[in-house]
Amino acid sequence: MKTYNYDTTLEWDEEDKTWVARVPALPGCIAFGDTQVEALEELQTAIPAWIAAAQESGFPYRAPIPDIDTLRKASKLLNMTEVARVIGIAPRTLHSRVKNGTPFRAGEAEKLRDELARHSVVLV
Repeated sequence: MKTYNYDTTLEWDEEDKTWVARVPALPGCIAFGDTQVEALEELQTAIPAWIAAAQESGFPYRAPIPDIDTLRKASKLLNMTEVARVIGIAPRTLHSRVKNGTPFRAGEAEKLRDELARHSVVLV
């Protein structure tokens, strides 16, 4: 199953005795489960359904946050020197991270997502 990389909240609902997982960037994208893992797995099913409905209705939404593996897959199609400039790191550092699978630091993936979105590019 494809995993979507969105910031997620997870909380226990005492009244309904269930775990509730939400994606704040996708209003109304919510899933429930008897366990935390189940709620998060259900959310991974809910996200593409939410995105499909948003696309069909023309509702704007934020793309998922790209991870280093996604960037590695797209690296041959992108100017990696420009990508490094956008997220504020040296090209050599970015190349090393992509090669070694080192995760983005706080804020870097969000900067990349937002810059790519400005050019109508989404890495998923």
